[in-house]
Amino acid sequence: MSSKTPIAFAACAVAAILAATVLWQRRTPQVPLQEDTRAQETSRQQAAMEPHDVVRPATSTAALTPAAQAAIAGIVSRRQREHEARIQSKAQGWSSVHRAYSAEQRDAGWAARKEGELRGIAEGDALRAAGIEPAADLRVSCRQSLCETVADFDAGSGADDWLLGFMSSVGTASSRSFVRQEALPSGGKRLRIVSQAR
Repeated sequence: MSSKTPIAFAACAVAAILAATVLWQRRTPQVPLQEDTRAQETSRQQAAMEPHDVVRPATSTAALTPAAQAAIAGIVSRRQREHEARIQSKAQGWSSVHRAYSAEQRDAGWAARKEGELRGIAEGDALRAAGIEPAADLRVSCRQSLCETVADFDAGSGADDWLLGFMSSVGTASSRSFVRQEALPSGGKRLRIVSQAR
């Protein structure tokens, strides 16, 4: 036996082992690593937890029965009539009490005292402390039992805030009040308040 025989035999053995290893890897299914398996499971869990877009049927009167549509239309119509009736009632109340105010004769002593009281409320510290802007122009005129307060406000000023503050405070001086709002040519607002004095 020559000295080259063991070397050749060893080379053949190594080649056979390599070939067997390659064939084994090709036939054996690949198993994912443990880390990959965990990542996939985490991804599936997150996907399950994520919110999905829910398609809801559109809500419209077209989807309602004719009876339901008629009922809704009736409710809307009734509320509109009630709102208009309240506005008309307030307008009639103001007109009525303003006619009574215009017909009264002035009691100079009583009127002067009541005018000072109402002006003190309209321009008082309570409204200023609340951060309410005073009227740009304020006029108070009383007769025998009724008084008219006229307050003009510039455009963009707090006329509504002033009216709320005044009406909340005037209860000590009058039993009831009627308000009329008028737009001024300058873009401002005029509030005319006729009060039944106490």
